[in-house]
Amino acid sequence: MKTKSITLMLVAMTLFSMKSKAQINKPETEKHSLEVNLNFQVGSAPITLDAPSIKYRYFLNPNLAVRTEIAASLFQNSSRIYNNAMDDYGTLTQSSWNLNWGIGAEHHFKGTDKLSPYLGLVAEIQTGGSSQEGTNTYNGFVYSQGDLFTNYISGSFGWGAGAVFGADYYLLKNIFVGAEVTFGYGSVFNGYQQVWSTRSGVTTETKLSSFGSLGMGSSGIRLGVRF
Repeated sequence: MKTKSITLMLVAMTLFSMKSKAQINKPETEKHSLEVNLNFQVGSAPITLDAPSIKYRYFLNPNLAVRTEIAASLFQNSSRIYNNAMDDYGTLTQSSWNLNWGIGAEHHFKGTDKLSPYLGLVAEIQTGGSSQEGTNTYNGFVYSQGDLFTNYISGSFGWGAGAVFGADYYLLKNIFVGAEVTFGYGSVFNGYQQVWSTRSGVTTETKLSSFGSLGMGSSGIRLGVRF
């Protein structure tokens, strides 16, 4: 659904740019651009900047650019957990992290005075990990009930390659919004995983590893500056 929405937006940007009479021309001499993602969501803050995801482009000429992108995320949460009788018996802590780095190249077509459509190729590597741990303590108190805690630690490494289609629409001389859709293929290796369960102080542990493949498809809206 999101990919279809971005594709429709690309078409709308093209049609609007063709009809627009405003004299805002695309920059021709500035060789650098820096972009962040825009997140659209419901709630009190429907539009936010995703600063941990940053893309940089260097224009070798007005029609050819090389690009690199880095994205990072970190999550951690601790919550009280209950037994079936809803008596307090512990704390559950969950955490995860991801780091993605990609490179690529884009060919920009003539477009219009304000619109710069492009096609490109991209490659990406990613790594990440996650963990979950439950204990029968909460705020320093130990609960005697205890229960079965399913805990794990895992790590993964993956790569992907694909084709990208996008467009930049210049709101001002050096300020633009962009839309982009990526289609490709990737693989992920879950190289490290430990799972253990604890009940009444008894712990069992297993180590697992797996390898898999996945289709790579993504889309997004960006806000950028050319300099």
